Amino acid sequence: MRYFTFALVGVLSLFLSTLTAQTTVGFSVLTGSSSLSSPHDVLPDHLGTHTTVSGTTFGLVLERDLTYNVSLRTGIQQTQRGTTLQQGTVDKVLGASVPLDYEAQIRMNYVEVPLALKLGTRIVQDQVEVYGWGGVTAGYAMTGSIRSRSATSLNFMLMTSKLDMASYAFPRFHLGYSGGVGMGINLGETLQFRLEADYNQSVEKKAMLTPESGKHGYRSLHFGAGMVFRL
Repeated sequence: MRYFTFALVGVLSLFLSTLTAQTTVGFSVLTGSSSLSSPHDVLPDHLGTHTTVSGTTFGLVLERDLTYNVSLRTGIQQTQRGTTLQQGTVDKVLGASVPLDYEAQIRMNYVEVPLALKLGTRIVQDQVEVYGWGGVTAGYAMTGSIRSRSATSLNFMLMTSKLDMASYAFPRFHLGYSGGVGMGINLGETLQFRLEADYNQSVEKKAMLTPESGKHGYRSLHFGAGMVFRL
């Protein structure tokens, strides 16, 4: 998986070095929810149950036209993924102290390089583009945090702790499937405003929180907007 990540970074570097008039450059900012992709009741009792947690994705978007309707889509982005654990009995999660009967929002920050094929069509006298894409993402978990509070005591103050990434059971090199749909509105000959929805799911299912926590993978669904311009 590590070599696959390096390969995607190499593709991105090559992409940047060959920018032409057939290239679109821009940015996107998306927000939504992330969760473990297994049923909540598979976690051990001492870890509790899990639900979704909010997260964000933002970064640089690069597209290179292959044909009139098909392009290669890549870039570099930061993505938050995680889960919310509720009412476990352990006093530490991934190296961070948590209160008794806790609710803990766990977030990991990945730096990722996506690689996908984008298919689009232009409508409304070529002023609107409707498109979709599918491919893979690869990245590395840089940092993480746990925001926790007691689920039973209103007097317990909310606290945020950094994750001990050495205790993170899931591989920090991340590979996932990615896909999405979007709509672009042309604001001129070179500028386009976009609305997008992006789905990402991990390829591997392994122990995520502790070695005994069972096999899990991440999934996330984000919605947002961005701006791009054609060189």
